[in-house]
Amino acid sequence: MSSDQLIQLAYVSTSVQYISPEDLSVLVEQFDRWNVENDITGMLVYKDETFLQVIEGTVDAINHLFDKILLDPRHINVYTIYISEIKEREFGNWGMTYLVPQIDELLSIEDACDYIQNGKVDRRLFENDLRSHDLLIHFKAICADNK
Repeated sequence: MSSDQLIQLAYVSTSVQYISPEDLSVLVEQFDRWNVENDITGMLVYKDETFLQVIEGTVDAINHLFDKILLDPRHINVYTIYISEIKEREFGNWGMTYLVPQIDELLSIEDACDYIQNGKVDRRLFENDLRSHDLLIHFKAICADNK
């Protein structure tokens, strides 16, 4: 794989502490600036101390960013869901956008109710590569509708 090949990487992790919507907005603004400067696009989903993120860019850019993500002390249990070569970006209009989905938005997704108990989401909802990709595309549509 050449260093300028586009790839998409998705991962899930657990926050070490609750992050308020305001703090998350500040973090994403910082990420967005860095990502735009490094030609990285993607989306971050945060729910019940669980992060689901997809990032897209060149092999070198994504490897560099993911190395930083792995060392970030704000989260633990980083699990790579998939890494795929791509021909074009699915999240090309965003340096980094984010979503904190509501339970009803999650329940509208097939099989999601199996992973939601007492209003809390089990991170295993995000750990399947096919399901996580479908979720990200679903969440992308929600974000696009909200813009």
